[in-house]
Amino acid sequence: MLNKFLFKLLYLVLAIMPVMSLTSTATAHEFWLEPLQFKVERGANIEAHIKVGQGLDGDTYAFYPANFDRFDLTANGSTDTLRYRFAQKPAVDQPTSKDGLHVLTYQSRPSRLRYEKREKFESFLKAEGLDWVLEAHEKRGLPELDFTEFFKRFAKSLIKVGEGKGEDSNMGMAFEWVMLTNPYTDPSLKTVTAQLFYEGKPFSDSMVNVFIKRDDKIEQVKLTTDDDGKVDVSVVDGGLFLINAVHMIIPDDSIGGTEKIAWMSLWASTTFEVESLKN
Repeated sequence: MLNKFLFKLLYLVLAIMPVMSLTSTATAHEFWLEPLQFKVERGANIEAHIKVGQGLDGDTYAFYPANFDRFDLTANGSTDTLRYRFAQKPAVDQPTSKDGLHVLTYQSRPSRLRYEKREKFESFLKAEGLDWVLEAHEKRGLPELDFTEFFKRFAKSLIKVGEGKGEDSNMGMAFEWVMLTNPYTDPSLKTVTAQLFYEGKPFSDSMVNVFIKRDDKIEQVKLTTDDDGKVDVSVVDGGLFLINAVHMIIPDDSIGGTEKIAWMSLWASTTFEVESLKN
């Protein structure tokens, strides 16, 4: 009985630790899913890391159910919950049985962040094109320091299994990228189109940060979604692509319990890999 109790206690401690870690390291940092291989044969396992960092350079996190509301794999219209071992790395190690485009989907639970330095808040807003928040912050009478933000992550990743045919689709998350172009079926592809959705509707005029990794070098491109929430991304030079956007909302009063939450930031990301046309 004692051993069983100690095991449960250890489980709870380990479950809490990653939540605290993600909270403390995620300030103005991207969150993304990064497969070890973006192209695998049918029957092979899809392995992928959970990453938190900046510019496709970040820390790797294990599989902790306490950190997310959903984490699954969709292919050919069917969605399966991921199998796992507690605290496994890579976080994803899922067998495949179908040809086609496979989409990993991750929705985090809310985490909190306390701003004790004004510069950190302003730097984050500038980097993500959210300058309007500063004026709104003042109009709402919020303090300049020592206020709390909640944040949630909505991440996807596209993996080619076999021939990789198929389409990405809206997975029903609050803030989400949908790739309108399958990056794996046309070897002569020069651009891909991604569409950003907020609460199921196209989200226009949002700053978008695109990070591309080629030969261990990182390039960053800034774009803005059009009236239909779309951006076109050049893939001529190939590489590992991370498309990221952030939206800030005023949270519901019920969030945070007795603590007043000033803002809720929503982070949407998607990843894929394309070979260079110049090869």
